[in-house]
Amino acid sequence: MITVMRIRMETAMSGPRARPLVRALIALGCIAAAVPAAQASPILGILDYQGFVYETTPFGTAGSVLSGVGTVDTFFFPFQNPLMYYTWAIADLVGAAGVDVGGGSALVQYSGGTFRIYEDAVNNANYDAVPGNGQADPAGFDDGTPWLLGEFANFEFYWNDGEGLGNFGGDVVITGGLAAPYFASQNAFTFGGATSRALTPEGYPRKVDGAIEGPLVPEPSSLMLLAVPLLGWAGLRVQRGCRSRRG
Repeated sequence: MITVMRIRMETAMSGPRARPLVRALIALGCIAAAVPAAQASPILGILDYQGFVYETTPFGTAGSVLSGVGTVDTFFFPFQNPLMYYTWAIADLVGAAGVDVGGGSALVQYSGGTFRIYEDAVNNANYDAVPGNGQADPAGFDDGTPWLLGEFANFEFYWNDGEGLGNFGGDVVITGGLAAPYFASQNAFTFGGATSRALTPEGYPRKVDGAIEGPLVPEPSSLMLLAVPLLGWAGLRVQRGCRSRRG
C-alpha cells in the first residue's frame, strides 16, 4: 500500500523547507502517475478551523438551537484555491436536555442541523453582530460559493461549566459543494474539536477549535494537476534563495 503524504501548506512553503517540499511534490506526482485511483490510500486530515458557537437558550436546555460560524485555518491537502477565503457555518442543531456525566460535566446530544463551508474572493466575515435570541446572525460567513455542504447525522457536546472547557463532535453526510467529489464516501466526514470560554466576543459563549476529517481519494490526474503549480512555486522560492545567498 502506498501512503499519500499530507502536506501542511502554511509551514512547508518557505525558507529551508522549500527543497523538501519539491521532493514531496515530486513523490506526489509519481504516485499520481503510477497508482490507480482505487489503490490510493485515503487522506484522513482535511482541514483545521476555528470560530464560535451560540444557542438560543442556555446550554443543556431542551429545545435549544445551536449555531456556529468561523474560518478555515489550514488545509492539509492543497485542493483549495489559494486566492480565496474559506468560512464555515453550522445551524439548526436542536439539543435535548443536558445529562450530568459526572465531574461537573454535562452532555447534550443534538439532532438535525446543517454544515456549510463557503469559498469567497472577499474577506468580509465578521463577528460584530450579537447572535442568538432572535438577533441578527453574524455576517459574511455564508457568502460566496458553497465549497462543501452537509447534514449532521449526529452531534454531541460535552461541557464543564466550572472549568470553562469541553469538546464536541459529529458525523456529517455530504450533500453537495465544489469539494464533494474529493470525498471517498458521502457518509465519512467528521466535524469535531475542543471548546472553551477563552477570548469569546460578546454573544458567543464558546470558542471552538477543531478539524474536519474523512477519507479522500482524489483521482491520480487531480493529484498531478495539484502538484505542478506548487512545484513551480517552490522552485522559484529555492532559486530566489540561492540568488540572495550569492548576493
